[in-house]
Amino acid sequence: MKIKNIVISLMLLVVALVTAVSAVAVTPNAINAEINGIPSTSGDIYVETDSTLDIEVDVRGDADGSVVDEKEIRLMARIDGTDDDLEAKTGSFLIQEGVVRSFKLSIDIPEDMPAEDDYLLKIFLLDKDGSDQIFQYDLRVEPPKDRVSVKEVILRDENFINAGSYLFATVRVENQGKYDEKDLRIEVSIPELGVKGVSYIDKLEKNDVASNVGDSSSNDELFLRIPKDAETGEYELVTTVSYDNGRRNAQSKQMIHIEGASAATVSEDLLNLRADSTLKSVEQGKGIAYTVMFANTGSEAKVYTAKVVGADSWASTARVDPTSLTVAAGETGEFVAFVQASESAEAGRKAFTVRVSSGDNVVGEINLAADVAENSMSGLQTSLLVGFVALVVILIVLGLIIAFQRVRKGDEDAEEPQTYY
Repeated sequence: MKIKNIVISLMLLVVALVTAVSAVAVTPNAINAEINGIPSTSGDIYVETDSTLDIEVDVRGDADGSVVDEKEIRLMARIDGTDDDLEAKTGSFLIQEGVVRSFKLSIDIPEDMPAEDDYLLKIFLLDKDGSDQIFQYDLRVEPPKDRVSVKEVILRDENFINAGSYLFATVRVENQGKYDEKDLRIEVSIPELGVKGVSYIDKLEKNDVASNVGDSSSNDELFLRIPKDAETGEYELVTTVSYDNGRRNAQSKQMIHIEGASAATVSEDLLNLRADSTLKSVEQGKGIAYTVMFANTGSEAKVYTAKVVGADSWASTARVDPTSLTVAAGETGEFVAFVQASESAEAGRKAFTVRVSSGDNVVGEINLAADVAENSMSGLQTSLLVGFVALVVILIVLGLIIAFQRVRKGDEDAEEPQTYY
Protein backbone atom coordinates (compact mmCIF):
# COMPACT_ATOMS: atom_id res chain seq x y z
CA MET A 1 0.00 0.00 0.00
CA LYS A 2 2.78 2.37 0.90
CA ILE A 3 4.51 1.63 -2.40
CA LYS A 4 1.26 2.34 -4.27
CA ASN A 5 0.89 5.69 -2.52
CA ILE A 6 4.46 6.59 -3.31
CA VAL A 7 3.95 5.76 -7.00
CA ILE A 8 0.78 7.89 -7.14
CA SER A 9 2.57 10.78 -5.43
CA LEU A 10 5.44 10.58 -7.91
CA MET A 11 2.99 10.59 -10.83
CA LEU A 12 1.20 13.65 -9.45
CA LEU A 13 4.54 15.39 -9.01
CA VAL A 14 5.52 14.64 -12.61
CA VAL A 15 2.16 15.99 -13.86
CA ALA A 16 2.61 19.16 -11.79
CA LEU A 17 6.11 19.66 -13.12
CA VAL A 18 4.96 19.17 -16.73
CA THR A 19 2.09 21.60 -16.18
CA ALA A 20 4.40 24.17 -14.63
CA VAL A 21 6.83 23.89 -17.52
CA SER A 22 4.12 24.20 -20.19
CA ALA A 23 2.24 27.03 -18.44
CA VAL A 24 4.86 29.69 -18.90
CA ALA A 25 4.00 33.30 -19.75
CA VAL A 26 4.65 34.79 -23.16
CA THR A 27 6.22 38.12 -24.07
CA PRO A 28 5.04 39.75 -27.31
CA ASN A 29 7.79 40.70 -29.71
CA ALA A 30 7.50 42.58 -33.01
CA ILE A 31 9.67 40.36 -35.17
CA ASN A 32 8.99 42.17 -38.44
CA ALA A 33 7.52 45.52 -39.61
CA GLU A 34 6.90 46.88 -43.10
CA ILE A 35 5.89 50.48 -43.85
CA ASN A 36 4.38 51.09 -47.27
CA GLY A 37 5.84 47.75 -48.28
CA ILE A 38 9.36 48.80 -47.24
CA PRO A 39 11.18 46.84 -44.49
CA SER A 40 11.56 49.03 -41.42
CA THR A 41 15.31 48.36 -41.29
CA SER A 42 15.95 49.93 -44.72
CA GLY A 43 16.35 53.54 -43.49
CA ASP A 44 14.17 56.65 -43.59
CA ILE A 45 10.69 55.90 -44.91
CA TYR A 46 9.45 58.19 -47.72
CA VAL A 47 5.79 59.23 -47.60
CA GLU A 48 3.85 61.80 -49.63
CA THR A 49 1.33 64.29 -48.33
CA ASP A 50 -2.34 63.44 -48.89
CA SER A 51 -1.60 59.73 -48.95
CA THR A 52 -2.03 56.70 -46.69
CA LEU A 53 0.76 55.23 -44.59
CA ASP A 54 0.25 51.44 -44.56
CA ILE A 55 1.89 49.57 -41.67
CA GLU A 56 2.13 45.80 -41.28
CA VAL A 57 3.55 44.30 -38.08
CA ASP A 58 4.21 40.62 -37.27
CA VAL A 59 3.99 39.82 -33.54
CA ARG A 60 5.27 36.59 -31.97
CA GLY A 61 4.83 35.30 -28.43
CA ASP A 62 8.07 34.31 -26.68
CA ALA A 63 8.19 32.44 -23.35
CA ASP A 64 9.49 34.34 -20.34
CA GLY A 65 9.35 31.59 -17.71
CA SER A 66 6.37 32.66 -15.58
CA VAL A 67 3.12 30.76 -15.09
CA VAL A 68 0.78 32.27 -17.73
CA ASP A 69 0.50 30.68 -21.18
CA GLU A 70 -1.05 33.62 -23.10
CA LYS A 71 -1.25 37.38 -22.85
CA GLU A 72 -3.70 40.08 -23.97
CA ILE A 73 -2.09 43.05 -25.72
CA ARG A 74 -2.89 45.90 -28.14
CA LEU A 75 -0.93 47.38 -31.04
CA MET A 76 -0.77 51.15 -31.75
CA ALA A 77 1.05 53.29 -34.35
CA ARG A 78 1.56 57.06 -33.99
CA ILE A 79 3.40 59.82 -35.86
CA ASP A 80 5.21 62.28 -33.61
CA GLY A 81 6.36 65.76 -34.62
CA THR A 82 3.00 67.10 -35.83
CA ASP A 83 0.11 68.91 -34.19
CA ASP A 84 -2.38 66.56 -35.86
CA ASP A 85 -3.66 63.47 -34.08
CA LEU A 86 -2.14 60.92 -36.46
CA GLU A 87 -2.47 57.44 -35.02
CA ALA A 88 -4.10 54.05 -35.51
CA LYS A 89 -4.64 51.15 -33.13
CA THR A 90 -5.97 47.61 -32.97
CA GLY A 91 -8.38 46.10 -30.48
CA SER A 92 -7.15 43.76 -27.76
CA PHE A 93 -5.87 40.34 -28.87
CA LEU A 94 -4.21 37.32 -27.33
CA ILE A 95 -0.66 36.30 -28.12
CA GLN A 96 0.61 32.76 -27.47
CA GLU A 97 4.03 31.21 -27.27
CA GLY A 98 5.53 30.44 -30.65
CA VAL A 99 2.52 31.80 -32.53
CA VAL A 100 3.01 34.64 -35.06
CA ARG A 101 0.15 37.02 -35.79
CA SER A 102 0.13 39.74 -38.45
CA PHE A 103 -1.65 43.08 -38.06
CA LYS A 104 -2.27 45.95 -40.48
CA LEU A 105 -2.69 49.62 -39.54
CA SER A 106 -3.24 52.70 -41.69
CA ILE A 107 -2.64 56.40 -40.99
CA ASP A 108 -3.89 59.12 -43.36
CA ILE A 109 -1.27 61.80 -44.08
CA PRO A 110 -2.94 65.25 -44.43
CA GLU A 111 -2.44 67.18 -47.67
CA ASP A 112 -1.32 70.27 -45.71
CA MET A 113 1.26 68.44 -43.56
CA PRO A 114 4.55 70.43 -43.72
CA ALA A 115 7.34 68.65 -45.56
CA GLU A 116 10.05 67.87 -43.00
CA ASP A 117 12.56 65.15 -42.11
CA ASP A 118 12.04 65.00 -38.36
CA TYR A 119 8.87 62.93 -38.07
CA LEU A 120 8.94 59.73 -36.07
CA LEU A 121 6.68 56.74 -36.56
CA LYS A 122 6.30 54.93 -33.24
CA ILE A 123 4.84 51.43 -32.92
CA PHE A 124 3.67 50.41 -29.46
CA LEU A 125 3.02 46.92 -28.10
CA LEU A 126 0.79 47.73 -25.14
CA ASP A 127 0.58 45.21 -22.31
CA LYS A 128 -1.95 45.33 -19.48
CA ASP A 129 0.76 44.76 -16.91
CA GLY A 130 2.62 47.88 -18.09
CA SER A 131 5.53 46.16 -19.81
CA ASP A 132 5.07 48.12 -23.06
CA GLN A 133 7.48 47.96 -25.97
CA ILE A 134 8.17 50.87 -28.35
CA PHE A 135 9.73 50.72 -31.82
CA GLN A 136 10.42 53.91 -33.78
CA TYR A 137 11.27 54.73 -37.38
CA ASP A 138 12.23 57.96 -39.20
CA LEU A 139 9.76 59.38 -41.72
CA ARG A 140 10.47 61.82 -44.55
CA VAL A 141 7.30 63.63 -45.65
CA GLU A 142 7.34 65.42 -49.01
CA PRO A 143 4.80 66.80 -51.46
CA PRO A 144 4.33 64.77 -54.66
CA LYS A 145 5.98 65.72 -57.95
CA ASP A 146 2.68 66.64 -59.60
CA ARG A 147 -0.58 67.14 -57.76
CA VAL A 148 -3.44 69.57 -58.29
CA SER A 149 -6.56 69.57 -56.15
CA VAL A 150 -10.01 71.11 -56.54
CA LYS A 151 -10.39 73.47 -53.59
CA GLU A 152 -13.80 74.96 -54.31
CA VAL A 153 -16.57 75.01 -56.91
CA ILE A 154 -18.59 78.23 -56.80
CA LEU A 155 -22.03 78.14 -58.42
CA ARG A 156 -24.14 81.18 -59.15
CA ASP A 157 -27.66 80.92 -57.75
CA GLU A 158 -27.15 77.23 -57.01
CA ASN A 159 -30.53 77.13 -55.25
CA PHE A 160 -32.39 78.34 -58.36
CA ILE A 161 -31.36 76.12 -61.27
CA ASN A 162 -34.19 75.64 -63.75
CA ALA A 163 -34.52 73.40 -66.78
CA GLY A 164 -33.71 75.41 -69.88
CA SER A 165 -31.53 77.91 -68.00
CA TYR A 166 -27.77 78.17 -67.58
CA LEU A 167 -25.60 77.02 -64.69
CA PHE A 168 -22.57 79.31 -64.14
CA ALA A 169 -19.55 77.88 -62.30
CA THR A 170 -16.13 79.08 -61.14
CA VAL A 171 -13.56 76.51 -60.03
CA ARG A 172 -10.65 77.26 -57.66
CA VAL A 173 -7.73 74.82 -57.86
CA GLU A 174 -4.46 74.55 -55.94
CA ASN A 175 -1.05 73.27 -56.98
CA GLN A 176 0.25 70.95 -54.24
CA GLY A 177 3.17 69.52 -56.22
CA LYS A 178 6.86 70.35 -56.54
CA TYR A 179 6.66 71.82 -60.04
CA ASP A 180 4.75 74.53 -61.87
CA GLU A 181 1.71 73.36 -63.81
CA LYS A 182 0.67 74.83 -67.16
CA ASP A 183 -2.40 74.64 -69.40
CA LEU A 184 -4.82 73.16 -66.90
CA ARG A 185 -8.16 72.13 -68.39
CA ILE A 186 -11.26 72.66 -66.24
CA GLU A 187 -14.43 70.72 -67.09
CA VAL A 188 -17.72 70.92 -65.20
CA SER A 189 -20.35 68.41 -66.29
CA ILE A 190 -23.66 66.81 -65.41
CA PRO A 191 -23.20 63.28 -66.84
CA GLU A 192 -26.83 62.30 -66.41
CA LEU A 193 -27.92 65.19 -68.65
CA GLY A 194 -24.98 64.94 -71.05
CA VAL A 195 -23.93 68.60 -70.67
CA LYS A 196 -20.57 70.18 -69.85
CA GLY A 197 -18.63 73.43 -69.85
CA VAL A 198 -14.87 73.87 -70.30
CA SER A 199 -12.33 76.57 -69.47
CA TYR A 200 -8.57 76.80 -68.85
CA ILE A 201 -5.95 78.11 -66.41
CA ASP A 202 -2.64 79.07 -68.02
CA LYS A 203 -0.27 78.49 -65.08
CA LEU A 204 -0.10 77.52 -61.41
CA GLU A 205 3.10 78.13 -59.42
CA LYS A 206 4.73 75.21 -57.59
CA ASN A 207 4.11 74.27 -53.97
CA ASP A 208 6.05 76.05 -51.21
CA VAL A 209 7.74 72.98 -49.71
CA ALA A 210 8.43 74.56 -46.31
CA SER A 211 4.84 75.60 -45.61
CA ASN A 212 3.21 73.12 -48.00
CA VAL A 213 1.05 75.95 -49.37
CA GLY A 214 0.48 75.84 -53.11
CA ASP A 215 -0.49 78.53 -55.59
CA SER A 216 -4.25 78.71 -56.11
CA SER A 217 -6.22 80.21 -58.96
CA SER A 218 -9.72 80.32 -60.39
CA ASN A 219 -10.79 79.79 -63.98
CA ASP A 220 -12.87 82.20 -65.99
CA GLU A 221 -16.53 81.55 -65.25
CA LEU A 222 -17.93 78.79 -67.45
CA PHE A 223 -21.53 77.80 -68.04
CA LEU A 224 -23.64 74.75 -68.83
CA ARG A 225 -27.04 74.87 -70.50
CA ILE A 226 -29.57 72.73 -68.63
CA PRO A 227 -31.80 70.90 -71.13
CA LYS A 228 -35.38 72.19 -71.27
CA ASP A 229 -36.76 68.67 -70.77
CA ALA A 230 -34.72 67.99 -67.60
CA GLU A 231 -36.89 66.57 -64.83
CA THR A 232 -37.01 67.88 -61.29
CA GLY A 233 -34.49 66.10 -59.09
CA GLU A 234 -30.98 65.81 -57.69
CA TYR A 235 -28.12 65.58 -60.17
CA GLU A 236 -24.40 64.91 -59.73
CA LEU A 237 -22.15 67.79 -60.79
CA VAL A 238 -18.65 66.53 -61.67
CA THR A 239 -15.66 68.90 -61.79
CA THR A 240 -12.51 67.53 -63.44
CA VAL A 241 -9.12 69.27 -63.64
CA SER A 242 -6.67 67.78 -66.16
CA TYR A 243 -2.97 68.63 -65.73
CA ASP A 244 0.56 67.32 -66.33
CA ASN A 245 -0.11 67.37 -70.10
CA GLY A 246 -3.42 65.60 -69.57
CA ARG A 247 -1.88 62.59 -67.85
CA ARG A 248 -3.40 63.32 -64.44
CA ASN A 249 -6.83 64.34 -63.22
CA ALA A 250 -8.23 65.82 -60.02
CA GLN A 251 -11.95 65.45 -59.49
CA SER A 252 -14.67 66.79 -57.26
CA LYS A 253 -18.32 65.73 -57.09
CA GLN A 254 -21.36 67.39 -55.56
CA MET A 255 -25.13 67.20 -55.81
CA ILE A 256 -27.29 70.00 -57.23
CA HIS A 257 -31.06 70.40 -57.44
CA ILE A 258 -32.74 71.24 -60.74
CA GLU A 259 -36.34 72.31 -61.11
CA GLY A 260 -37.91 70.54 -64.06
CA ALA A 261 -39.65 71.93 -67.12
CA SER A 262 -43.03 72.36 -65.45
CA ALA A 263 -41.56 74.67 -62.83
CA ALA A 264 -39.37 76.55 -65.29
CA THR A 265 -42.15 77.27 -67.79
CA VAL A 266 -43.64 79.94 -65.52
CA SER A 267 -40.48 82.06 -65.82
CA GLU A 268 -39.59 81.18 -69.43
CA ASP A 269 -39.89 84.78 -70.61
CA LEU A 270 -37.87 86.24 -67.72
CA LEU A 271 -34.11 86.57 -68.10
CA ASN A 272 -31.52 85.52 -65.56
CA LEU A 273 -29.04 88.37 -66.01
CA ARG A 274 -25.37 88.00 -65.10
CA ALA A 275 -22.55 90.56 -65.05
CA ASP A 276 -18.79 90.17 -65.26
CA SER A 277 -18.75 92.15 -62.01
CA THR A 278 -21.49 93.87 -60.05
CA LEU A 279 -19.04 96.37 -58.50
CA LYS A 280 -16.20 98.27 -60.17
CA SER A 281 -14.08 101.33 -59.39
CA VAL A 282 -13.92 104.50 -61.46
CA GLU A 283 -12.36 107.95 -61.07
CA GLN A 284 -14.18 111.24 -61.52
CA GLY A 285 -14.39 112.13 -65.20
CA LYS A 286 -13.59 108.57 -66.34
CA GLY A 287 -15.74 105.68 -67.51
CA ILE A 288 -16.15 101.97 -66.82
CA ALA A 289 -17.86 99.13 -68.71
CA TYR A 290 -19.93 96.19 -67.39
CA THR A 291 -20.70 93.12 -69.49
CA VAL A 292 -24.23 91.82 -68.87
CA MET A 293 -24.95 88.27 -70.07
CA PHE A 294 -28.18 86.33 -70.45
CA ALA A 295 -29.73 83.39 -72.29
CA ASN A 296 -32.91 83.18 -74.35
CA THR A 297 -34.63 80.14 -72.81
CA GLY A 298 -37.74 80.58 -74.93
CA SER A 299 -38.76 78.58 -77.95
CA GLU A 300 -38.17 81.30 -80.56
CA ALA A 301 -35.77 84.12 -81.37
CA LYS A 302 -36.36 87.45 -79.62
CA VAL A 303 -35.19 91.04 -79.94
CA TYR A 304 -33.93 92.62 -76.73
CA THR A 305 -33.13 96.23 -75.83
CA ALA A 306 -31.44 97.56 -72.70
CA LYS A 307 -30.87 100.84 -70.92
CA VAL A 308 -29.21 102.22 -67.78
CA VAL A 309 -31.47 103.74 -65.14
CA GLY A 310 -30.64 105.47 -61.87
CA ALA A 311 -27.28 106.99 -62.87
CA ASP A 312 -28.38 110.51 -63.84
CA SER A 313 -27.34 112.13 -60.55
CA TRP A 314 -23.66 111.20 -60.79
CA ALA A 315 -22.90 110.02 -64.35
CA SER A 316 -22.33 112.35 -67.30
CA THR A 317 -22.77 109.43 -69.72
CA ALA A 318 -24.77 106.22 -69.39
CA ARG A 319 -25.50 103.96 -72.34
CA VAL A 320 -25.79 100.33 -73.43
CA ASP A 321 -24.20 98.82 -76.55
CA PRO A 322 -25.60 97.52 -78.81
CA THR A 323 -28.93 99.35 -78.70
CA SER A 324 -30.78 96.15 -79.66
CA LEU A 325 -29.85 92.50 -79.86
CA THR A 326 -31.50 89.50 -81.52
CA VAL A 327 -30.92 86.22 -79.70
CA ALA A 328 -32.01 82.86 -81.11
CA ALA A 329 -33.83 80.32 -78.95
CA GLY A 330 -31.41 78.53 -76.65
CA GLU A 331 -28.56 80.95 -77.38
CA THR A 332 -26.83 83.54 -75.21
CA GLY A 333 -26.38 87.28 -75.68
CA GLU A 334 -24.66 90.13 -73.93
CA PHE A 335 -24.92 93.89 -73.57
CA VAL A 336 -22.12 96.22 -72.51
CA ALA A 337 -23.25 98.97 -70.13
CA PHE A 338 -20.95 102.01 -70.08
CA VAL A 339 -21.13 104.72 -67.41
CA GLN A 340 -18.88 107.76 -67.03
CA ALA A 341 -18.64 109.56 -63.71
CA SER A 342 -18.96 113.31 -63.99
CA GLU A 343 -16.09 115.56 -62.94
CA SER A 344 -18.18 116.83 -60.05
CA ALA A 345 -19.48 113.44 -58.87
CA GLU A 346 -19.10 112.93 -55.14
CA ALA A 347 -16.73 110.17 -54.10
CA GLY A 348 -18.43 107.02 -52.84
CA ARG A 349 -20.49 104.02 -53.98
CA LYS A 350 -23.12 104.76 -56.64
CA ALA A 351 -25.82 102.27 -57.57
CA PHE A 352 -27.64 101.92 -60.88
CA THR A 353 -29.65 99.33 -62.81
CA VAL A 354 -29.46 97.79 -66.25
CA ARG A 355 -33.00 97.05 -67.47
CA VAL A 356 -33.61 94.66 -70.39
CA SER A 357 -36.85 94.64 -72.36
CA SER A 358 -38.40 92.56 -75.11
CA GLY A 359 -40.92 94.68 -76.96
CA ASP A 360 -42.88 96.64 -74.37
CA ASN A 361 -42.22 94.12 -71.58
CA VAL A 362 -39.39 94.35 -69.05
CA VAL A 363 -37.90 90.87 -68.94
CA GLY A 364 -34.93 91.39 -66.62
CA GLU A 365 -33.03 93.76 -64.36
CA ILE A 366 -29.65 93.63 -62.68
CA ASN A 367 -28.36 96.00 -60.02
CA LEU A 368 -24.79 97.24 -60.44
CA ALA A 369 -22.60 99.70 -58.55
CA ALA A 370 -19.52 101.87 -59.04
CA ASP A 371 -17.08 103.10 -56.41
CA VAL A 372 -16.30 106.66 -57.50
CA ALA A 373 -12.91 108.00 -56.42
CA GLU A 374 -11.38 111.44 -56.77
CA ASN A 375 -9.50 111.98 -60.01
CA SER A 376 -5.80 111.40 -59.40
CA MET A 377 -4.94 114.08 -61.98
CA SER A 378 -7.14 116.55 -60.12
CA GLY A 379 -5.10 115.96 -57.00
CA LEU A 380 -1.91 116.39 -59.01
CA GLN A 381 -3.16 119.65 -60.49
CA THR A 382 -4.03 120.91 -57.01
CA SER A 383 -0.55 119.99 -55.78
CA LEU A 384 1.06 121.75 -58.73
CA LEU A 385 -1.07 124.85 -58.16
CA VAL A 386 -0.11 124.96 -54.48
CA GLY A 387 3.54 124.52 -55.42
CA PHE A 388 3.32 127.30 -58.01
CA VAL A 389 1.72 129.73 -55.53
CA ALA A 390 4.40 128.87 -52.96
CA LEU A 391 7.11 129.49 -55.57
CA VAL A 392 5.60 132.89 -56.48
CA VAL A 393 5.49 133.86 -52.80
CA ILE A 394 9.13 132.84 -52.36
CA LEU A 395 10.17 134.87 -55.42
CA ILE A 396 8.28 137.92 -54.16
CA VAL A 397 9.95 137.64 -50.75
CA LEU A 398 13.37 137.25 -52.37
CA GLY A 399 12.68 140.31 -54.59
CA LEU A 400 11.71 142.39 -51.58
CA ILE A 401 14.86 141.35 -49.71
CA ILE A 402 17.09 142.22 -52.67
CA ALA A 403 15.35 145.60 -53.18
CA PHE A 404 15.68 146.43 -49.51
CA GLN A 405 19.41 145.62 -49.53
CA ARG A 406 19.98 147.84 -52.58
CA VAL A 407 18.14 150.79 -51.04
CA ARG A 408 20.15 150.42 -47.85
CA LYS A 409 23.42 150.33 -49.77
CA GLY A 410 22.46 153.49 -51.66
CA ASP A 411 21.81 155.35 -48.41
CA GLU A 412 25.20 154.35 -47.02
CA ASP A 413 26.99 155.62 -50.16
CA ALA A 414 25.19 159.02 -49.92
CA GLU A 415 26.30 159.57 -46.34
CA GLU A 416 30.02 158.86 -46.96
CA PRO A 417 32.12 162.22 -46.59
CA GLN A 418 34.06 163.55 -49.60
CA THR A 419 37.83 164.27 -49.43
CA TYR A 420 39.36 167.34 -51.19
CA TYR A 421 42.97 167.78 -52.21
